Amino acid sequence: MSMKRLVPLALVSGSLLVVAGCTTPAADPSPSPTVTASPVVTESSSPEPSPEPTSDAVELDCPTWDDGLDESGLAPIAANRYAGICAGMSFEEASGTYAGPPLTGHEFCPWLAPIVAIDDPGLYVDAVSRPDAPGAEIFLFRMAWYGDLAAASSFEVPRNAEGISVGSTTAEVLAAYPGATQVSVDDMALGPREQIVVPVTDEYTYVFDVTDGRVSSMYWGEGISSGATAELCAL
Repeated sequence: MSMKRLVPLALVSGSLLVVAGCTTPAADPSPSPTVTASPVVTESSSPEPSPEPTSDAVELDCPTWDDGLDESGLAPIAANRYAGICAGMSFEEASGTYAGPPLTGHEFCPWLAPIVAIDDPGLYVDAVSRPDAPGAEIFLFRMAWYGDLAAASSFEVPRNAEGISVGSTTAEVLAAYPGATQVSVDDMALGPREQIVVPVTDEYTYVFDVTDGRVSSMYWGEGISSGATAELCAL
């Protein structure tokens, strides 16, 4: 396993992730991808009101992460956070939530900071702030897997409370979120993409980018209610 900086962040099982600076593909949060929605649930002739997002599966608080070793049973991922790094924090504030080096934006893309980088098997997690105020306020997270997607489940990858992560199948995502919406996104970096959009609250959304029937990238946070784009560093 190739690693650059090591910092523990706990999974539910208590095993560790590594944190590192890396050169990962990334994207501008500002462009809005073109989407064509295909609702998973077929509407009847007398449609019922859209279901309200539920909070029993995902608690949108900002927990204290004890030195990267949380034993409370909290999932590492919720719609507003990764471990103890929460939306609304600055990079500086987030740096105090775990026993690692400061959360620092890339020199060429200062609003995007790597949290996790494991070159082998190819797992990356990033925190994203706004380009007009780099590092001032995290509003989005992105996890990407660049290894064999079918093998992802054999690794203890970070998951949310519903057990969804990179490597999860489309069927697993739709079973976990019956009210999800499937959309087609014209991604400026990757071309046409199939995504599953899950609103959690009025502010926070999960987006699962699907490749060959499995989640290859996962986005969560604000501003992605219509889908997400991969180029988080392109202006």
